[in-house]
Amino acid sequence: MKKVLFIFALIAAVFPTAPLWSADDARTTLISEEPGIQWQWGEVVSVKPGDRLITVRYIDPESDKAMTMVLSVDEKTKFENAGSIDEIKPENSISFTYIAAASGQNIAKSVNLEKIEEVSSFSENPSPGQDQPVVLQQDVFNPVDSIN
Repeated sequence: MKKVLFIFALIAAVFPTAPLWSADDARTTLISEEPGIQWQWGEVVSVKPGDRLITVRYIDPESDKAMTMVLSVDEKTKFENAGSIDEIKPENSISFTYIAAASGQNIAKSVNLEKIEEVSSFSENPSPGQDQPVVLQQDVFNPVDSIN
């Protein structure tokens, strides 16, 4: 019994009763992340530059249903591939980060106008004078036909 108490006392002395993590660690994590910021991608339905509002249609990831959101743009909103709200047009694809404010507004932190790249210089319906790849017919050897 004395050996068990001695071992327990030794363990208690070597490993203090402090928690394995501290409140400072948790505070550092919270400070480094921006709480409340969400990301979404969607298609612009309408833009009201005077009111600084963008209406976006997107697919809700939880329900897989089409939803509509109104984004409020302010002087702190950062734009990528567009200089301002004036360059955002209906039917544009945008990705954006926002904060859902307590007042019910969705305040845009960043708006990225998605640029759609050309798929290929060759298309199914070529423009007049546009070169298309040439497909050469090849003979196919069939060993079954050569037996007869």
